[in-house]
Amino acid sequence: MGSFTEGLLERSVQRIMVKDLGITDTSFGATKYKDGKTIEIDVLGVSNGTNNRVVIAEIKSHLRETAIEQIQQQLSDYLYFAPEHKDKELLGLIAYLGSTNIIQQALKAGLIVLIVNDNLLEYYSTNKQYTIKDYNVYDEL
Repeated sequence: MGSFTEGLLERSVQRIMVKDLGITDTSFGATKYKDGKTIEIDVLGVSNGTNNRVVIAEIKSHLRETAIEQIQQQLSDYLYFAPEHKDKELLGLIAYLGSTNIIQQALKAGLIVLIVNDNLLEYYSTNKQYTIKDYNVYDEL
């Protein structure tokens, strides 16, 4: 189910990254290696200049607490694998199908949440006023 969901949503995630978040370069199934360690990212978006940011996107069939923990770990580890992006804003995005039982937990974590509905994929927030967290803590490393 995971591969099917990724195939279904990755182009829509890419479109939102480019159109709404100012991303200029995207990669599907991005993998980075360093010192025998690996990080795998469903969709990686990077931009330079005015929108100097990196967006790490995870695509899931269902939003579960483990998915939130997984993307938070990826955000925490990312600058280890890509220190060249230490000057960029670092954002996390979760796109998924299915139930909405823990959306508030993802929003409280400062993640961008995309959910499938009649328009295929759109932002989700009950009040449209939540803070997207910049996960770049490079200076603390």
